[in-house]
Amino acid sequence: MNPKQFKTAAFLAFLKTLMMIFNLVFFLIGFVLLIVGFYGLKVFRQFFAFAPSIWIYYPLIAIGLFMMLVGALSFWCTPKGIVWLLNAYAILIFLLFLSIFSFSVFFTVKHDSVTTSLKVGIERSMRSYQNNSKAIDILQSKFKCCGSKNFTDWFATEWASHHNIVPKSCCINKNECSNEDLNILNATGIYQQGCFSKINLLINEKYLIIVCLSFVSAFVILGGSFLSCLLGKNMNKHKYEQMS
Repeated sequence: MNPKQFKTAAFLAFLKTLMMIFNLVFFLIGFVLLIVGFYGLKVFRQFFAFAPSIWIYYPLIAIGLFMMLVGALSFWCTPKGIVWLLNAYAILIFLLFLSIFSFSVFFTVKHDSVTTSLKVGIERSMRSYQNNSKAIDILQSKFKCCGSKNFTDWFATEWASHHNIVPKSCCINKNECSNEDLNILNATGIYQQGCFSKINLLINEKYLIIVCLSFVSAFVILGGSFLSCLLGKNMNKHKYEQMS
């Protein structure tokens, strides 16, 4: 092996090592996105009825699963050094970069519409409490809140004005909650903070984490696409040098 071939072979070995490291990171990013997606579904499950746009967690789960599958297959593809597979892999993860980047932008822009639809949804559910109480009762019990901004919001609704109490789901201790505790004049045994106020704070915290994670993941994946192309190019170069 002449010095030029040795140099190319050494560089190829270095690129393959980097590629294997990237494959591991790629797989782990997919796993993290999958966990974040499932976590988001679990945390926000109770108010999907109020803010349907929050179902954007499903793309996170789909992308995470796809990345784990591609990452696992790439562990077989990289050591073999098959050029057309490396190029196909580069195109595939570049398309994935575009998907995640677009999703990150969409997720950021969607923030205001999620909070707006959540507020409108909670207030609509409160107004129709006499017809459908389940959704708002689950929300108030789960997040330990009452009303939209605070518990007094209930007394602007038709149901509460007729009964002169807030729903029992507002009770701190539901087993020992009486109508006297639920009355606005007493209000000692009920949650004081409103559901929208409480959940909006939670959404803001989770949005920041997820948006940052998505953008970082996108650009890491873009680097992997470049690395795969570079490896494929040098594989062709090494074959040409061996034939010369």
